[in-house]
Amino acid sequence: MASIRLPQRRAGRLLAALAALAATAALTAGPAAAEAGSGLATLSFAKQGKATSLSAQGVKIFTVGADGGSESRNGAQVVEIPIAELTLADGRARALASSSLKFSLGKRKALFKSLTFDLVDDQTSVSANLGKRQLVLFRAEGAVALDASSVSLDKASLRLTGNAARALETRLGLDQVASGKLGSAHLGAKLTATPAAQASQSKSDGLPLEKDIPPAKVHLDPYFEQCGVEATSEVAGSLPAAAPLPVLTDAKSVVDPDAVAWGFKTSFRGYIFGAAGGSLQTLDGASTNGPPPVFSSFDFPLSEGEYADNDPVDMTDDQAVLAGSGKALFCGTGHEFRVVISNPTVVIDGADSRIVADVDTNLTGVWTPAQRIDLAKLNLTGITPFYNHSGAEVSWGEIPATLTEEGAEAICGGGGCGYVEGTALDPIDVSVKTPYDTGAGDAAAWTALASYVGTELPFPRPDSTQGGCEVGVPAGGSSANARTIDEHVALGGTGSLWYADPGRPAALPDLSGKTAVTGGQFDWGFRSSLRGSINASGEFNLVGTTASHTPYYGHGPSATPPPAVPGVGQMGGAGKYFRWPAATSSLYDPAGAGNADDRLVLRTSGSVAFCQTQSAQRYATIFANPTVIIDGTKSRITIDVMTRYRLSWLRGVVDFATLDLSDAGVVINKQNSAGTTTVTWTFPDAVSNIGPVELTKDGEAVVRMLSGTTYVEGLGLDGTTITASFPEVP
Repeated sequence: MASIRLPQRRAGRLLAALAALAATAALTAGPAAAEAGSGLATLSFAKQGKATSLSAQGVKIFTVGADGGSESRNGAQVVEIPIAELTLADGRARALASSSLKFSLGKRKALFKSLTFDLVDDQTSVSANLGKRQLVLFRAEGAVALDASSVSLDKASLRLTGNAARALETRLGLDQVASGKLGSAHLGAKLTATPAAQASQSKSDGLPLEKDIPPAKVHLDPYFEQCGVEATSEVAGSLPAAAPLPVLTDAKSVVDPDAVAWGFKTSFRGYIFGAAGGSLQTLDGASTNGPPPVFSSFDFPLSEGEYADNDPVDMTDDQAVLAGSGKALFCGTGHEFRVVISNPTVVIDGADSRIVADVDTNLTGVWTPAQRIDLAKLNLTGITPFYNHSGAEVSWGEIPATLTEEGAEAICGGGGCGYVEGTALDPIDVSVKTPYDTGAGDAAAWTALASYVGTELPFPRPDSTQGGCEVGVPAGGSSANARTIDEHVALGGTGSLWYADPGRPAALPDLSGKTAVTGGQFDWGFRSSLRGSINASGEFNLVGTTASHTPYYGHGPSATPPPAVPGVGQMGGAGKYFRWPAATSSLYDPAGAGNADDRLVLRTSGSVAFCQTQSAQRYATIFANPTVIIDGTKSRITIDVMTRYRLSWLRGVVDFATLDLSDAGVVINKQNSAGTTTVTWTFPDAVSNIGPVELTKDGEAVVRMLSGTTYVEGLGLDGTTITASFPEVP
């Protein structure tokens, strides 16, 4: 098994950090002596937008000492800290301040004394004493310039360390203080005494001699500062590298979300804070969600994202790659271990869907540097995306995640932590948004939107010969001639008929091992009023095994030439009209002595398109691949529904309608004939919009575009007949 090397950029940062620590130790261990110095360090603390930042929580920062200064400049808190002593040796510098730094919130305060600046290359650390504890308060990144008698640092990025953030939480009584970027740091200092003069200095001068400055300890574990877990050895990882990411064809850039949100495993977070006596922290831009100290998840800022729909008709072949950045630290300090998960990438790619991440561990003193592995497997079985805003918004909802073999090995190190391949992890909610503009405002914007939707976000079934709807697009951009829902003021405009994210279909009842259905069908017409509207000036297009009980105008296996007035007298009125034959994967469970407790999962395939192609309204909806579930109060119809209004469209597989078996009009009939049992469930039509077949809220989400006031939750739909045949049981 090949060793996994750190990515070059991260390895460089790690080596730089170790070099800085080593340089600090060299300063204190070498022959160079501290000398009197003069100069000034200026720390500027900018306003931060995050609610857990110091500025947002009202924390004030001051210098304590006769020569220090504090003021507000352009909304930032700025402190000036005089330098009293300077050590220069071998391209490194150490500057000791004569003032202390105080953080205050109301009557609470935290006083940091003996401020010390250690500078080497582009890394600067600021350490201090808080009571009897010495810790690194800040880190700054920026080029350090020095010569034989001076040192300077200009416009360095200043960051609060995780240890300092935890200390401030305790001292100031805050629930959470965000570590990370605070503002900027400047420093300029020079020697003011010769080495000979400095050598004659004594402790009575009030300034510490070089020999009095304790040497900084070099810790092997790069996260010792945050987690306090020591490493005694380093072992290169040998896990298989993550599989290559899929190469997306004609991919669109993702403009939202701005972060990958995932918590790894809820029970693990609780264990870290509880039994392991540790903490959860973030670095390099990552942040936490939910209440501390266990939180609900981590946000890893999105560094890159792309999405490809591939075949618009096939919902299962969509692909997405969302690359997050930043680090989540699981510090099991009390049990002397820590795990760091960094830079997770979410891959949506059918059966190869997964979460790839860097995993860096220190388990019982053995540090294993980061290995990029396939950490989690994502199970998309039964999950299809929901398409909103004409396919510019795509959501898979919460996807189940399980630990891979490599993930279990990385987290547990081959030990007995209890995590194995297949261990359930937190699900991950995946959605993407690609560029989309409502186009409202002027004719040029509307025209641009029409072109973009038509070319980049085409309706999944625009071809009538393939069971789709060729809906025309009138010119203009007004409520009368609107081309999208966004600009259709009469229907609410500004996207009011879009749905954010309807629920996914409920789990099917487990009928494994039950009776296989050998024949049957699902007969249904959706809504007679819609058929009547399309009957006069539209068409019906059928694909697959779907058939019609009545001649119709359109394309498909039963199409007939149009009469003088297309469709008149063909599809209006009562009736079931369309038939989807049962698939061989359908199952039946005669659960009780009576018929009321029987259960059925009737799977079908094929589609029926309702196409209003000729009137001024121009809309369409396509019902595809219904599944009928008979399961007591959970009885329902699940369908893949595509709805279009001119250019606007959405699509989703939803629990579309409920079936009320308790309705007095429902008839259940069971007959035996020639060794075959046939069960039929007949549901009557709705009367005054009330009936046993009722539109769900998720069903409303996918057809409300047809009418914002008619097709709403609770609407009674046409009745249906459901038939299932199977071998008679003796």
